Amino acid sequence: MSTVQGATAAGDDAMSNGPAAKTPRRAGAFDIRTFIATLLGIYGVVLVVMGFAGTSEADLNRSDGINVNLWAGLAMVVASAVLITWAMLRPLAIPAETDSETRSEGERPTGPEDVMENDVNDERPSGQAT
Repeated sequence: MSTVQGATAAGDDAMSNGPAAKTPRRAGAFDIRTFIATLLGIYGVVLVVMGFAGTSEADLNRSDGINVNLWAGLAMVVASAVLITWAMLRPLAIPAETDSETRSEGERPTGPEDVMENDVNDERPSGQAT
């Protein structure tokens, strides 16, 4: 009975290390929605504070009695909350496998950094034009 359980545990370990077990990672704080939501939230809170504390009668007269700072700040805070909610409910998934894992041994990478590397390591004489 213990050998069957040991075999099952070993099989589970082998499966968890295989390619099927690789799950995508979340972008988290590096998601652009998080950055935008943070900035909108900060600016929105500043405008709400200024709408409550820094609005004079002259400001209200110029805007036909509407506290523009307050309403714009509230709109920014709501937009920030929507973006944060969206980022939490639908996180960006980063693929689990990288280029080095999917590339075969003889295959040469073709990214921009490799183009620069090829230019530097080019074996042309210095007087010849390309």
